[in-house]
Formats: sequence, structure tokens, C-alpha cells
Amino acid sequence: NEMFKNLSGGLKQRVGVAISMVNDPDIIFLDEPTTGLDPKARREVWDVIRNLKSRNKTVILTTHYMEEAEVLSDRVAIMNSGKFIAFGTPKTIIEEFGIGSLCIIKGASPGAKESLIQTGLKYESKGTDLWIHVEDRSVLPKIVKALSDSGSAYDEILLKRSTLEDVFLKLTGRKISEEVES
Repeated sequence: NEMFKNLSGGLKQRVGVAISMVNDPDIIFLDEPTTGLDPKARREVWDVIRNLKSRNKTVILTTHYMEEAEVLSDRVAIMNSGKFIAFGTPKTIIEEFGIGSLCIIKGASPGAKESLIQTGLKYESKGTDLWIHVEDRSVLPKIVKALSDSGSAYDEILLKRSTLEDVFLKLTGRKISEEVES
């Protein structure tokens, strides 16, 4: 019992998604369907999109949320200045244009740096964190062993693979917020 113009932005987005499905189309175009939604509502829209895909519907989704594209898409096209610069599955785009993985040693003691130098691994210092670009996970045991053997203290070790957002930033040379504004 409410006029559309009086709905919140998030509810307007949900109504838009619902309207796009009224006639049960085979192809559904969704333009930024989660913009303005809180995290819970965003995940609900993701579930709707997954449901549509499971019913063999084609969903064409435009989004600036690279995590959303990576999670929901079978194929992705990255555009820059109106031109396609990458096309493929999220996995193949990440493999082709990604920077491998990043091993982050959080809260590393000064001795950790010395133990990494001994292994020949190159790292960047980011405060008390050490960042090591690695090609694959096979180097992780080498890192843990070097830190353990030297008794170096650290808070945790994280292994972060390249994401679609990392690829977007690499290929376009700009932040997604700059893309939205232009």
C-alpha cells in the first residue's frame, strides 16, 4: 500500500528485479541490481539471480561490484572507456591477467624479514606486515618453515589469490569509483 516513489532505494531495486521477471523471460537484463542495498538484501538478490540461472535463464548483469561479477557470472566482459578489454570466465580472466597470489605475513617481527631474505623470496614491507607475491601455493611451506626455523614471531599468514577486482584495476589503471564517476 505504498507508492513506488515513496519506497527506499533498496526496496525500489528489489521491485525493479521483480518487475523484470513478471513475464518469465528467457533473457533478463539487470543494471546494477544491488546498488544501494544493505549486505543482507544484496545477498538475497544474489540468490534470486542464482535461482534464475538454475532455471536456465540468461541473466545479463551490469555491475561495478567485481566480487558480484566474480561470484555470479559464468562469463564476464570488462569494459574500459566503452571498449571491451577482457572477456571470458572469471577464472580464465584472473588466470590470464591476475598477478598470482599474495602471501601476507601479518604482525611480522623484525626477524621474519631476515628469515625471508635467507630463502631468496622478495617481499614488501607494509608496516608490520610483509607481502610476498607468489606464483602458486607451493612456496607456502617454504615460508612457514623459514619463519619457524628462525623462531620469528608473526600474528598470522594469509594467502590471497588475485580477484576480478585486482584484474580490473590492473587492466584499467583506475579505481572502480573513478569508473562510476566517468
